[in-house]
Amino acid sequence: MRKKFGARWLAVLISAIPVIAQTGPLTLEECVAMALKSSPLIEAAKEKLGEFDAAVDEASAARKPSFAAQASYTRVIPTPETSIPVDLDPATYQVISNGYRLGPDRFNVSLTATQPLYDGGRIKNAVKIPQHGRAAAEWQRMSVIREIRRDVTKAYYQALVANKNVAALDSAIALVEEMLQDLSNAVKGGVRNEHERLQAQMQLANQKLTRQQAATNSLMAHNYLAALTGIPAGTRITLVDELRPPESFTAPQLQALQAQAREASTDIKSLLEQIKLIETSMLITGAANRPAVYAAAGYSGSGATDGELKESGKWTNDGTLSLVAQWNIYDFGSADSKKRQSRSQMRQLELTMDNIRVNLDMMVENNAALLQDAFESIEAGKSNIEQTKRSYEILHGIFNEGMLLPSELLNAQSLTLQAEMSYYEALSNFYTAQAELDYLVNVEN
Repeated sequence: MRKKFGARWLAVLISAIPVIAQTGPLTLEECVAMALKSSPLIEAAKEKLGEFDAAVDEASAARKPSFAAQASYTRVIPTPETSIPVDLDPATYQVISNGYRLGPDRFNVSLTATQPLYDGGRIKNAVKIPQHGRAAAEWQRMSVIREIRRDVTKAYYQALVANKNVAALDSAIALVEEMLQDLSNAVKGGVRNEHERLQAQMQLANQKLTRQQAATNSLMAHNYLAALTGIPAGTRITLVDELRPPESFTAPQLQALQAQAREASTDIKSLLEQIKLIETSMLITGAANRPAVYAAAGYSGSGATDGELKESGKWTNDGTLSLVAQWNIYDFGSADSKKRQSRSQMRQLELTMDNIRVNLDMMVENNAALLQDAFESIEAGKSNIEQTKRSYEILHGIFNEGMLLPSELLNAQSLTLQAEMSYYEALSNFYTAQAELDYLVNVEN
């Protein structure tokens, strides 16, 4: 009964997995779309944009009038005495209002309104600061998208190569097992010796171990791709076999690619926004020595219980309307110190950008060279596979005639396997280098 109950819940959990995670085979474009949709990094980048939007609204609110209200109640302890008709009793220090001593309860209410009229550009530039921050955050969001596209592309081809390696090893193992069976029969018939059969057994064991390692690599590659695309862990992924050699290859123009990479670099664009932010901060610092003008209006009311009258105490009202100018005449060099700090920060950012440009040029050159090498390896790999397969077929015929040692045929079979796996590795290197180069120059798949 427990087994049935557990199986029922397992079926429910499997049915809850998104349909896209269960269907297949998946293309590269589908994997990229799934990763972009499910990535928490993109969601975090969107939240960062919302944070800066709120900061812009907060800074913009400084242009609008501000209102403040205050109310207070005070209880005087001890309670004032009411028997001495003087304005101020030296002994008790009681306050007199209009000939009457005030009782122990005091009330005050005030309301003020302030409207900035001129601030030397402080508010305007204060609004620009989160705007620059938002622009930098937008570039970072785009960088995350590009990184996800690159990482998924690499993982996709690595998973395909892992599949190909497993399939190649399965074919190789089948050939060795067939050869081993023939050798076993030949040993029984006295045609071959035991040593030759043991050699085949050793090669079979080694290839099975290599196959086990390749299967583990395949599992890891598929799990990594699943993690990138938001597919539940342990879900079997079937991929469209897109591991085809490029039809042609033209060596890219290195200088043009490097210029394109510099132009597309979100890191550089983000640093440029940070430089603009510092420049804006310097404008705010410079405005600190300019006058600020604002209008203010206020109302205040106060009252208290009357110590000698039974009815309620009297309430007084006051109002004010002011035009205020404030000017920080001298700050002991504080503004100049802030400007020096800002200039130093700008210089640091400029040096960082120079370093990024140098690294970009190097990475573009390296990936262009890797792309060229991988393409040449692919072309050589095609030829090697054809030659090693043809050589194996010839030697296999000679072996069947009893004119070839098993070790020679095993070596030929091993060379065929190595040529095939090297070819798949070259394909993976080509598409990995292409994905990295596309990321650097911001080319979408």
